[in-house]
Amino acid sequence: MTVMRLQAVRARYSMAAGNDEFTLINFTAITYLGNEPGHNQDNNEVHFYLTLQRRSIYFIIVVIIPTTLVSCVTVTSILSPTSKSHNIDPVG
Repeated sequence: MTVMRLQAVRARYSMAAGNDEFTLINFTAITYLGNEPGHNQDNNEVHFYLTLQRRSIYFIIVVIIPTTLVSCVTVTSILSPTSKSHNIDPVG
């Protein structure tokens, strides 16, 4: 078994795009070669372990605030009076 600890570095020109919701804390790659006991001779395996940290402020800004604003505008528009000629109560 070979353990490789890799440093998470933000690449300037990369084909993969990151995400603002998560931060990569740790990245570990472990290789299992076929000649080790308990493994088939023809199977080489690589296991990747990622440690991610969630940024809660991203979730609040992207999901919670827009949902609250849309809900308030919807309730306000339903309960606001339309005109004096139409005397229809939207609630009852």
